This record gives sequence, C-alpha cells and structure tokens, in this order.
Amino acid sequence: MKEFVGRLHPLLVHLPIGILLLAAAFDLLACFKPYRQLRKGVKAMILFGAISSTLSVASGLSLAASGGYDEHLLQTHKVTGILTTVFAWIIFFARDSIIMQFRKKKKRRLVGIFFFIPLAGLIGITGHMGGSLTHGEDYLFGTDEKDLQSLQLTWTGDPDSARMYADIVAPILDTRCYSCHGSTKQKGELRLDAPRHISDGGKHGEVISATNPDSSEIYRRLMLPLEDEHHMPPNEKPQLASAELALIRAWLVEGAPFDKRIGELRSAATVKGFLQALSKPSQRKQMLPEEVVPRVNDNTLVALASHHVVVIPLSDSTNYVSASYVNAPATTDAQVALLLPLKDQLLSLDLGRTAIGDGAMQQVVNLTSLRQLNLQHTRISDAALKKIQSLSKLQALNIVGTNVTDAGLQDLRQVTSLRKIWCYKTQVTRSGVTKLLQARPDIAVDTGGYVLPARVTDTLEYKASKR
Repeated sequence: MKEFVGRLHPLLVHLPIGILLLAAAFDLLACFKPYRQLRKGVKAMILFGAISSTLSVASGLSLAASGGYDEHLLQTHKVTGILTTVFAWIIFFARDSIIMQFRKKKKRRLVGIFFFIPLAGLIGITGHMGGSLTHGEDYLFGTDEKDLQSLQLTWTGDPDSARMYADIVAPILDTRCYSCHGSTKQKGELRLDAPRHISDGGKHGEVISATNPDSSEIYRRLMLPLEDEHHMPPNEKPQLASAELALIRAWLVEGAPFDKRIGELRSAATVKGFLQALSKPSQRKQMLPEEVVPRVNDNTLVALASHHVVVIPLSDSTNYVSASYVNAPATTDAQVALLLPLKDQLLSLDLGRTAIGDGAMQQVVNLTSLRQLNLQHTRISDAALKKIQSLSKLQALNIVGTNVTDAGLQDLRQVTSLRKIWCYKTQVTRSGVTKLLQARPDIAVDTGGYVLPARVTDTLEYKASKR
C-alpha cells in the first residue's frame, strides 16, 4: 500500500502547482475592473491547492522511503515541499483576517497579492528540486543538451586508440542509464556512473559477471522483453540501439575492463564495426563524397520505377542516392544494366533476395561510386567476388546466404577500401575468415552465430490438472 501511495506522487504533485499559481493569477487579474468576479473563486482555489499539496507531500514521503535518491536533493525537496503546504494553509486561514486590518481597498489588494509571492517562490524551488531528482541537477538551468535518441561518442581519430569503457561504454550508460542510476538517483541502490560503483553492484548484488557475460545482471535487464517490468531502461524511455547492446556485450565478453583500448581487445574488429553504426549525424554526413555530381535524370528514375526499383536521395544537399530492389525480387542479371546511368551518384545498392547471379556483376562493376553493396540470398558465387575487386570505393559488403566459399573471400583482400563483410550462412569457414583477417586486420567480418541467454519464459510447460 505504501509503495502504491508513493507511485501517485508524480500524478498528485502537479495539482497544487497549477491550482495555487492559478489562484495567484486570478487574484492579480481581479485588481482590474473587467475581472473583479474572479476574486470570488480565489479562496476556494487556495483550499483545493492546500489539500492537493498535503496529499502530494504524503505521497512524496512514501516515495522517498523507497530509497534510491540523492540525500541532499531529497532533503531540500522534502523541506520546501512541506513549507509550500504549510504556507498554502496559512494563506487560506489567515490571509483574509490580515487583509481586513487595512482600511484602503488598494492596500488590501496589494497585501493579498503579496502573500502569493513567497508561495510562488517555494513552488518554483520545490519543483526544481523534484526535477533535479528525476532528471539530474542540470534539469532546469543546464546548457549541455543530450541527444536521447543517439549516442554521442567522445573520441575522435583512430578507433584503436579509443578506451572501451571511458569512450564507448560510459557514454552509452550516461545517455541511457544515469537518470535512474547516477549521482542524483540510484534505483535499487545501483550506481553506474563510475567503475567503482559498477563493481559494487546494487541491492540485488553484482551486475557484471566475469565468468558468464550473458548472465550479467546489467545485460540481462537490457535483453528482457520491453513489456517486462524489470526491463531496463523502462519502456517509456529511449531504448538502446542494437549496436549499443552489442558494444555492452562485447565489453562484458572481454571481462568488463575499465582501462583497455579497443586496439587491445580480442574482438577489436567487431567492436569497430558496431561503432560505425553509431557515428554522429555529422560524422555520417562526412561519409558522403565531397565531389559534386549532377542530378539523376528524370527519365532514368521513371525507367527504374517501372521495374519497381526504389531510388532514394541520401542527402538534401547532394545528388547522391541509394537504390533498392526490395520490391523487385524477379530482377535478372540483364536488368541490372538499368542502373548504369546512376554510376556517378549511386553509393548504396541493395540487390538482396533477387534472382541475380554472377552475370549481374558485369554491370555492377561499372557502378564505380558504390560504397555499400547487399547481395544476400542471391545466386552469386566466388566468381562474383573476383569481379567486384575493381570497386575501389566499396566499404561494406553483404554476402549472407550465398554460395561464396573461402576462395572467394580471399579475393576481397584486394578491395583496399573494404571495412565490413557479412558472410554467415555461406560456405565460408572459420579458418577462411582467420586467413582474411591476418592479411586484412582492418576488415570487420560478421559470421553470425549470435546466441541469446536462455530465459525461464523461453519454455512453458503445461500439465493437465488432476481431477
């Protein structure tokens, strides 16, 4: 019951703020002749404001008893909240008798309005402290705005020199977790804003496991279904992107080190691949070529649209585009030639799950501006990879679910710009990947094999009741 009352605080706390400030506004407006009638409702509003303030204090004290808040801020919020309530009741009982001691109407009005000045100040301070408890101490006056939808990385330059915890993991935790597990608030007695606090764990024990990363409480909570009450962050708050989850797991797999740089990790190549997906918008914009290219011809767009090819601009400020055959699964090798007029503008091409084979590469190799190429679940083989060696600007290649083998994978060593390969569900072997990485350690190879930790809810067993 006590916990339920505490949860009512965020709902109740807004009532006295609105009602009491509105009472002050009505009293001020009543000084002007057209609004004199508003004064009749002021005392009733003060009464309702005092009652709702009392209920807010009661629910707030119940919520405070659950713990997990900064003691200094909590104590200040508590004191100012109680003072606000007391002053509201003083205004209700004593304001009229004090006002009537003055003979002149003008003085009575001024004295009546004066009572609301300290009340408004108390409401402001109490509200600010409450906001600081919930959102952090820079809630009202902070100038350092955070983007709650995308991770803001702190490192620049070579990813190998970035510190895995300080430059990657800590910013993720800062953006997604500190509001509930930081310096001003510690739900479950857990703080995540410093290595020593992470190592200490919370009320329920340790949150990282050196022996089984997937069983680490911090990762387990992140992977729970969104509707689960123990899922973190709460479902009403911005969630971690898949790449952020992968980086947290990679850090745990490495033993949750607080001092290692990415270049020192066993999974350095994989980590750098996930970091690419989390680059700032300004960094992603820099990936677009600086060269100015002409606008795509309208006739070309019409021809491609008639074959259900989706062409999308990559930026409002350039003429570079991407093309996808997601709506054209029956596309054949010969039909890929329709893309040739886009050879200067086309940076990303998705031919995945179409009917193309090795012959289509005769056309693709002419698309010399390509940075990303998706060939997943097509009929291509090693011969296709030998042909695309000439794509000197290609950075990412998806060959999932194709007939590619180790031999074809080795041909990709010649594509010096290549940084990421997806190759699971192919005939590529572990030794083939190892051989490629020995020659090209700058390439991140994704071989799949993701395993999620087993949950109790994964298996449900039903037994017939005995009658």
